[in-house]
Amino acid sequence: MTYLLAATVCMALSFGLIGSVLADMPAGEAAFIRLLVAALVFLPFARGVEWRKQWRAALAGVVQFGAMHLLFLHAFRYLQGSEAAVLTAATPAYVALAACMFGARFRAVHLLCITLAVAGAALAVWQRLPWQDILAGVLLMEGANICFALGQVLWKRRVDDSRCMGSAYAAAALAVLPFCLAGDICMPTPHQWLALLYLGTVPTGLGFWLWNRGASRVGYTQLAVMNNAKIPAAVLFSLLLFGEKVSPLPFTAGCIMVLAAICISAWKCRENTP
Repeated sequence: MTYLLAATVCMALSFGLIGSVLADMPAGEAAFIRLLVAALVFLPFARGVEWRKQWRAALAGVVQFGAMHLLFLHAFRYLQGSEAAVLTAATPAYVALAACMFGARFRAVHLLCITLAVAGAALAVWQRLPWQDILAGVLLMEGANICFALGQVLWKRRVDDSRCMGSAYAAAALAVLPFCLAGDICMPTPHQWLALLYLGTVPTGLGFWLWNRGASRVGYTQLAVMNNAKIPAAVLFSLLLFGEKVSPLPFTAGCIMVLAAICISAWKCRENTP
């Protein structure tokens, strides 16, 4: 759980940063640079790992990082950081569905934790959204959520080796490259370069390394619940650093619900990984 909490802190800042600095940058270009930076940091650690495991890591990386980043970054053409954060509240349901594909079983307490986390995360950042204007953003975010959830389960079931993260990032970068070349390419501004270097090394590099390492050490329910722990933190950073607004009472109540779900899952859901 410690790895997942540390990853949550690393990734929470990215929502507001992307929305304020990278929203106008082509999604393919931003995704490629971000993933390439992460790959360069982690590829040296991939030496000595068998090729079969490297290929499985590459497949998981294409889904979890490549497809997810393309959809996620493109969604910021339509959404603000807080709006994108609330739309990740459905990720636990996708984790549960992906886990069921690999034979995982869920008791009633599992569904209780997932439901409580989804409801709390949504309550924490819910605002009146002009759905008719952001339908494209909603669909893109849900696609990103599905890719991220499926990639987590693939990693947990088929890879489970943090040394392979470099291969996952490299494969994701190569998968994104055609979309980068097919779109408009522009020279990032100095602020955008700084943002991309930070996103590539901290949220993408260190954050996802911590996340996949933690995912291999907890059950599917705790993994699903922790997917929503970043939402209140993301909104808090957006509120303090990027000037976005939230309603204090719903935000506080939602945070309490998410924390309650995490505590219940840690107490009751110590199931073995199937």
